Amino acid sequence: MPSRGSRGAAASRVAEPVRGPMSDEELDRFYRQIYLPLVRRATWKHHLERDDARDIVQDAFVLALTRLKPTGNPKAWLIQVVDHLAINYRRRAIRRANLAQRWGLADGGSESSEKEVADLSES
Repeated sequence: MPSRGSRGAAASRVAEPVRGPMSDEELDRFYRQIYLPLVRRATWKHHLERDDARDIVQDAFVLALTRLKPTGNPKAWLIQVVDHLAINYRRRAIRRANLAQRWGLADGGSESSEKEVADLSES
């Protein structure tokens, strides 16, 4: 009787399609198809400004050029990377706002910086 591990490994090998690299036309079509939905996702889900969301999605595509495996699902991979990059961006913004508040570098007094920190940490 085969062990559970060997059965699962054989099934996963059969289920993964092998796909070659995308042609330039396919890559352009994929980029145009998924870019705006990813920007909207970063804007709505992570409460980012549109320009920041565009930068994050662009960074995700740059990472995809070097790290995306041809056997994977590129859309799912990009969604996950955009989510992680957006979370890291928000954490960095909160950390900088807290430091600016602590060091007295915030513009407009301490009341406005406290509100900004609270707004960033709520979302």
